[in-house]
Amino acid sequence: KKLVKWLSNTSRLILSDEQTKFVQSTNGFQYLGYSFMHVLQHGTTKIKIYPSKQSQKELISVVGDICRKFRSISTFNLIGLIKPKILIWANYFKCVGCKKLFHKIDYKIFQILSSWVFRRDRKNSRSVVKEKYFPSGKTYNFRGYEYKDNWILCAKYKLTGSRAIESWIPRVAWVFLIKYIK
Repeated sequence: KKLVKWLSNTSRLILSDEQTKFVQSTNGFQYLGYSFMHVLQHGTTKIKIYPSKQSQKELISVVGDICRKFRSISTFNLIGLIKPKILIWANYFKCVGCKKLFHKIDYKIFQILSSWVFRRDRKNSRSVVKEKYFPSGKTYNFRGYEYKDNWILCAKYKLTGSRAIESWIPRVAWVFLIKYIK
């Protein structure tokens, strides 16, 4: 009651009884797609913040739904649909230290994309299909840094004349963590 009174006087914020609940921080809670939990490490209590499992599942299901819905779309157009979804999600969660989690999500997205690619082209061998969609030895420039990866989904769209636009899906782990000073 004191907290409700203080919030209404200082910031005119009104807490709803139905939507507000008090939980112990050691049990953890979820808010705006983040999971918060207090953890005891080396005798001190630290807060652990990471993307909630629900938000991770939503990203994976969005990518999977796009790949299932657009089975015959061109690779360039598929990249155009998936790339913004991945980057928006990664940019939203880049303020918490979750590099291992980002690698795990990269792996799940790769599994979805590779199954989409290998389902499309069953006439050629897997090595030919791999080189067509995931070219080896390429260097990708993402936000000022160069990355070499042999398993990045890449596509070209030919314009008039001899010009072509290349598009590819960056890894979620390539989005750097931003640390804010308290």
